[in-house]
Amino acid sequence: MPTAVGAKVDWIDANKEIVIVLGAKVEKINYALPGPDCAYLLEKVKTSTRWRMDLAQAEVIAFEANPTPRIGWYIINEPGSGDQHSKDFSDAAFDAYQADMEAVLSEILTLRKGQSTLIQAQNLYCPIYSDWKKMGIYEECQAAWTRLNQSLEQASAKYGVPTADIYSAFNGPNHDEDPVEGGLIGIDGEHVSTLGYEVMADIFRRLGYEFIVP
Repeated sequence: MPTAVGAKVDWIDANKEIVIVLGAKVEKINYALPGPDCAYLLEKVKTSTRWRMDLAQAEVIAFEANPTPRIGWYIINEPGSGDQHSKDFSDAAFDAYQADMEAVLSEILTLRKGQSTLIQAQNLYCPIYSDWKKMGIYEECQAAWTRLNQSLEQASAKYGVPTADIYSAFNGPNHDEDPVEGGLIGIDGEHVSTLGYEVMADIFRRLGYEFIVP
């Protein structure tokens, strides 16, 4: 039975064609946690025996990691004092996030060496444009979000992993549209709606399901 491992296994549910591609029922192993950050993910991929065993056996891998430990929580919280609202939008911060993602991919592909693997990346949609505008921080945060996605895309490209452009699908080709207004975000104002999952599935469908052999 093919195995899917990751913190984004809901992608499997939204993407029913993956079952057809694999030709079998998919066993899902979900390691999702609230707000897992890039440092935590990298540590687990490097040191957890269970995670490494599951990844070594997984034919389908999906993951994402919160970048806020690198760039600060300012981008998703009301600006204020203290570490919770700190920010670092410097090139060094984004380069550090990219290095984390490259290290995660390197570990995963090393574990899967010589085995056919379906691994795809997705960049990040932004559901909180209206909040940024109310707080007067839209311009700087939108630019930082775009830079964040560039870091993610560059890390994936380095290892030949295709990236689904969810950012453009949700926030428009110029990344200036609010996905909440388009009905792509659920009632909590943050996570994807049923329509949003349909859009995401279509993006992945068009990206294709080509296996790689690390």
